[in-house]
Amino acid sequence: MYGSLAAAVLPLYILHQPIVVAVAYGVVRWDAPIGVKYLAIVGASLILTVIAYDLLVRRTRPTRFLFSMRGRPAPQKVRTRSWAAIQRGEL
Repeated sequence: MYGSLAAAVLPLYILHQPIVVAVAYGVVRWDAPIGVKYLAIVGASLILTVIAYDLLVRRTRPTRFLFSMRGRPAPQKVRTRSWAAIQRGEL
């Protein structure tokens, strides 16, 4: 899990700025208390940034290359044991 989070740091850092600005541009016009505005900006920005990272960076090759991310990791194989190995007590 740490490896996937470490790889996401740069794209998330770069993506969050325009998203925060766009969300705040709409939210500051609300006639609401500052606390409500703050929570709306933080919540919406977090959700939109993670969605943008997942759809625009993590799943596409050109943007993975632009953010200097390695290719997609190979899916991990699930280790299975035969019934005979389980009965023998092999781990």
